[in-house]
Amino acid sequence: MKKNISIFSFLKFLLSLSISLSMLNDFSTSEPELGNNKTLFEFQLSFFYYKSNYLKNVS
Repeated sequence: MKKNISIFSFLKFLLSLSISLSMLNDFSTSEPELGNNKTLFEFQLSFFYYKSNYLKNVS
């Protein structure tokens, strides 16, 4: 059962990574406006949040 949980958390981590990368892609292609810094911050926040959750679930 533990292995199934870690596989599920890994898939959730990959999903969050793909979402974060799409957000980063939006950041790199968008116009230079004030909202871009917020997008990059959200990318970093979501990536590290899900990364820490994944590592917590695996260990």
